[in-house]
This record gives sequence, structure tokens and C-alpha cells, in this order.
Amino acid sequence: MHLFTNFLFLLGIVNAGWREECSFGGNAQFHIINAVPYLSTLCPSSTGRQICTMLDLSYCIMNSHGHLVATINGHFERSCENCRLTGTNATVLSCSCRMFGKGAPYQDTSIDLEGVVQNRDGRLACWDSEPHTCPGFV
Repeated sequence: MHLFTNFLFLLGIVNAGWREECSFGGNAQFHIINAVPYLSTLCPSSTGRQICTMLDLSYCIMNSHGHLVATINGHFERSCENCRLTGTNATVLSCSCRMFGKGAPYQDTSIDLEGVVQNRDGRLACWDSEPHTCPGFV
């Protein structure tokens, strides 16, 4: 059953649920660090300990003709700007993205990260990404 659930998650059919497990009080944040877009928050591990975790969103999302879509190694940040977390629970990534290539106009687009990101034992992850803790945290 676990394998089937993972397959459905990859298809976007099963909700990841990281917002309910993590992001207490809406503490999820979006950062650009050295040109890399990160989602960071606190998540509980299986032991109950809170872990500061960061996820490189360039591995999770792409810009497809001005629309943010979930895909492996999409590097949306190369053609999008003014990205921020929006929505009632700060789980929606909103950006202005180029529509059809270099020099094309930008359009506003968004993607709900709730269906893309997972909490893996206290660390945010997508697809087969390597979960990370925040710098300076264990």
C-alpha cells in the first residue's frame, strides 16, 4: 500500500500534508539564497523534535509557458521573478513568469506547494530530492 500511495503522490493525486505537519502559525518562508529558491519551515521528526528544514524548489517546479508546474529539476527561477508565498496558509508559491522564452512577456502564475512538497521525517522534500536542514541547525 505504501508503494501505491507514493505512486499516487508523484502523480499529484495524494495531498502531501506538510502544511498541517509543519509551518506552525504560518512560519513557512520563501528565500532566494545564492540564486537558489528555497522553502523553509519547522517540521516535526518522528521523535517529535522540531527541525528547521529547507528545500531547493528549483528541483520541484518548472515554468511551462508562463505557468508553474510540478516537475523534477524544473529550475523555474531562471524565467520567473517576484516569487513569494501567498494564500491563507502560505503554501501557494506565486511568481511572474515568462510566457514563451527570452524576451517574452511575464504573466502571474501560482502553484499550491501542498501538492508538491512532503515532510520526510522533519525535512521538506519533493520527488527524490535530498532533504536538508537549515544552515547552523542539526
